[in-house]
Amino acid sequence: DVRSIARQYCDDGADITYHEYQLLSHTMGMVPWIAEALPWLQGRFDGAAVTNNCGNILPGNEL
Repeated sequence: DVRSIARQYCDDGADITYHEYQLLSHTMGMVPWIAEALPWLQGRFDGAAVTNNCGNILPGNEL
């Protein structure tokens, strides 16, 4: 369960930016992912601070 893993990484102190694309398959989800990922990566190369949205990740299933 991706949400549970993301929440665990957050609990371990990692800065996580998590986005879930509801109702999209892996293939169709690539479109909004690319639109968000490229500027995010550019920000890292430009030295922008990493942000997280750990407090907004919904509970997942128990693994």
